[in-house]
Amino acid sequence: MNSPNTARVIETFISVPVRQSITALDLWHDYIGILRTKLSPLIRNLQKKKLIKWYSFVLHQSGKSGVPIAPGDTGLDIHVRLELALSVDEETLRGILPDYCRKTKMMEGPHPHEISGIDATHMRKDDVSKAWKVFGESSKWVLDMLDVHKPREQVPLEHIAQFLHLINYQVWADVVGIPMP
Repeated sequence: MNSPNTARVIETFISVPVRQSITALDLWHDYIGILRTKLSPLIRNLQKKKLIKWYSFVLHQSGKSGVPIAPGDTGLDIHVRLELALSVDEETLRGILPDYCRKTKMMEGPHPHEISGIDATHMRKDDVSKAWKVFGESSKWVLDMLDVHKPREQVPLEHIAQFLHLINYQVWADVVGIPMP
């Protein structure tokens, strides 16, 4: 995956409904299920048709991320970013996205766009675009990690914890107090 041209990135949102009296574990399973049954197939289809060059996603709690919400909305949103292929424009992609993708719009400038919490002055040539590349690769890693599991079974929480545990030992995060499983 290459660094995206953030001037060609479109943003869309996929809701994660929050049911009344849901446990955290059930909500987590619902979220993982949406990643597996909606987001991953969408991304794979757009890639197969060569409509996008790069993607990323992150989960936001409504009202706590700057994402515009309706009054009283307390749900969760998967914030999806898609870099349009050169042959694709915003309207074409809007027409292809399923109904569960909402609030679709071009990512606002400046470009390259900063990433919250990433200080570009610590990046080579003060260039944040490589951080966008890594963010996209981490999004791909998450979908790939979920896709290796049997499709009709829930992904065990322990598997996610173990994959994150292994990453901990790749970067030795716990030695400096970064909380990891």
